[in-house]
Amino acid sequence: MGAASTQISDPNPTAFDLEGYVFSWIGQIDNYYARRVAQALRGLGVNVSCWRSLAALHHHGAMTVSQLSELSAIERSALSRSVDAMAERGLVRRVEHTGDRRMQNVEITPEGSALYHEIVPVILGLNAQATWNIDAAEIAQCIATLRRVRANISGRPGR
Repeated sequence: MGAASTQISDPNPTAFDLEGYVFSWIGQIDNYYARRVAQALRGLGVNVSCWRSLAALHHHGAMTVSQLSELSAIERSALSRSVDAMAERGLVRRVEHTGDRRMQNVEITPEGSALYHEIVPVILGLNAQATWNIDAAEIAQCIATLRRVRANISGRPGR
């Protein structure tokens, strides 16, 4: 049996090791990242929610707010407000969903795409700064492991 199943079955709270708890590390890294992104993009009038949304829409195309919420890791109601603000700036627009007229998709506009391309070098710089002493194989292994963790916790194996 793997270590994960042993840890899950041990009800002793004193056996909990915060340093070995993967979500503590993910949370800390995301917090540092969000602060650095916010600081780096402040001059462009972009926050983390806007950046994540533009990146998801640029890479995946139009989608519902629910789909965007899942991809951007932003709570749906907060994301709806962010999408409204981005629409007011002309970065995204809401369009009728092709399969269901009651639903709307969000899509990136040419202005949003231009801003995305302006942001990417900043984000790549932050990524390089965060990973400067980690080789490509380690990064690839980390991403592969995180994909498995996401699939396990989402209940959608293979995702």
